[in-house]
Amino acid sequence: MAAVTTMLTVAMAWPVVQNPGATVFGPALAGPHPDPFVVASQYERGTVPSPYFQPATDLPGIALARWTSGLTAYNILVLASFPLTAAFTFALGVVLTRSRLAGVVAAAAFTWAPFHLAHAAYHVHIAQVQWWPLFLLAVCVAVRQPWTRGLVILAVPGALLLTASFYWALAALFVVPVMLAALWRLPATLDPPVNTRSTARLLVVAIVAALAGVTAASTFVDVEALGFGAGDRAWYSARWFSVWLPAVTHPWLGALSTYVWTAANAGPGLLEQQLGLGVGALVLAGVALTRRWRSPTDPLMAAVPFLLIVGGAAWAASIFGGAVMGDVLPIFRAYARIGVVAVLALALLAGIGSAVLVRARAGRPLVAGLLLLTALELVPPADRWNPALPTAGHTWIATHAPTATLFDCTAPGRVYGQTVRVQFPGLVRFREPPFEDCVTPDIGGILAAHGVSHVVLRRALRQAAWLEAGGALDGMSVAAWESDALVLRVDASPAGVYATDVIGLHPREFLGRDTWRWMPAESEWLVVNRTSRDVRATLDITASSFNGEKTLRLTLPSGETAETRVGAHGAYQLGPVTIPVGETRVRLTSLEGDTQASIVTGSSDTRRLAVRLDQWRWRIEGGVK
Repeated sequence: MAAVTTMLTVAMAWPVVQNPGATVFGPALAGPHPDPFVVASQYERGTVPSPYFQPATDLPGIALARWTSGLTAYNILVLASFPLTAAFTFALGVVLTRSRLAGVVAAAAFTWAPFHLAHAAYHVHIAQVQWWPLFLLAVCVAVRQPWTRGLVILAVPGALLLTASFYWALAALFVVPVMLAALWRLPATLDPPVNTRSTARLLVVAIVAALAGVTAASTFVDVEALGFGAGDRAWYSARWFSVWLPAVTHPWLGALSTYVWTAANAGPGLLEQQLGLGVGALVLAGVALTRRWRSPTDPLMAAVPFLLIVGGAAWAASIFGGAVMGDVLPIFRAYARIGVVAVLALALLAGIGSAVLVRARAGRPLVAGLLLLTALELVPPADRWNPALPTAGHTWIATHAPTATLFDCTAPGRVYGQTVRVQFPGLVRFREPPFEDCVTPDIGGILAAHGVSHVVLRRALRQAAWLEAGGALDGMSVAAWESDALVLRVDASPAGVYATDVIGLHPREFLGRDTWRWMPAESEWLVVNRTSRDVRATLDITASSFNGEKTLRLTLPSGETAETRVGAHGAYQLGPVTIPVGETRVRLTSLEGDTQASIVTGSSDTRRLAVRLDQWRWRIEGGVK
């Protein structure tokens, strides 16, 4: 089962297998999201901050990242969960039913469940569903032993379950006591039978451990920083009809689910609602329940009450758990995730139903049809992977200059910055202060001063279109023209004195090969002197005035000033003036003030304009020593 599932996983995720360091597995159900890249970055650094450290998942991720990349380690953990889930679920199915067919059906259904696929795209910890069938398998063995030996048997699977994801610890709080109590319904399945005294003691231990865990979580976790309100818990709790609907990402039936969830106002919790296995699995589970009612002594049916109790408890907790325990444990939001145990129980019931129909010759055509229907309902979506890097330009740099330090002329946003940083563990800067203007004059020298070696410009940006039209950036050369991005190489020497954080200028404009910014009556500039001494420097500008000549004055905090008279388009100078070491706020002022553009042009432009600045650069008198 593990071998077959491994082959299917490789086929399903082949682009990820080919390039795990540049591709993320999983359907983008909730759109771009930072979580995979945050975790991959943590693995790359070798540390996960408290309280997010979940050892059974994060320690293997950190270890894998030592000989590969953080994103590769992340993908390995996600993809490995598929064959492990299949193997453990198959073993559990055989133990509970003594039917290999039931084990195969349950393993296939649970492994490819929409819940597993949906979270594989975003949450590596939640994707580790394999520990649930392993833990339940260990429970089935432990309850037949003396209770001390049972504790030893449960130790490793229990530790894996509770520390692979803190949400599994939350689910165990609701499910494990019910699971142990319900095992008294399995006397005919297990040989030797359940040791009732041992099970009772294990149940007491589970309850005490649950209470201790709740107390510890409530005491030591900063609820004010991490807590979620009742509104969040309502969005991320399961709906009663979640089990009936196919995956939203299903290639054929997804539109139906989308329609239902839109009508139900699922909101941001849609990812959590992927708890169904399809109509085929539900019908097969119904066959198992019907057969149990008609033939209660059938050994194949012995596990049905147990699975019904455990699955029902998990389903109820996924819907109502937030209302019951939300105020006690406000650090948890997505109570719908407890429904994974209900999905496992439903898969096992579907396996039992399949074995029932196969045993009755007349039912074999029906089971074939239902299994085919289930397989069609569990078909993975077409978009099972997404490139980790946003453009071909980023991919070019990662391939040809993997040690590059990067300036990306895109705002980082909540998600975008993480997707880039994980691929470039060195310096990465984005279009944000002090680099809000990607083509500011002397950008090459400024970027060199900040240690940047390459620049990525999306070709959809006006800056890239200007460069393609013949615009030029001093100290920069084209490294690659890709389909969706332009890659520039920083060739300039680091600037000694430069201006950044220019406040007051109107947004940059482009026309053909020209680009400029209009200044109103006054603007403030942050001038940086990164040399080791105060210097005399001149501000060289290419400028023109609006509505008559303007006297442009440069004023330093020391009181020193410099002036020039700006008229027709041409080269002008301000200075030299003394620029002290470090950062200095200087002010540029048009002594004649400014004029509203519409008064002169007759247009609807309400901007106030004084001087058009095409180029500017600080030049150190005598050069940098």
